[in-house]
Amino acid sequence: EAILWHGGEADASKTSFSLLSHPEHTALLHFLKAL
Repeated sequence: EAILWHGGEADASKTSFSLLSHPEHTALLHFLKAL
């Protein structure tokens, strides 16, 4: 969500994030929550 809120600053990251598969998305969120 945070990536989506920052408009043009994060277009490349937003695109990459939106293209993740469901398992990749889940793994990334799990990793971020563990930080």
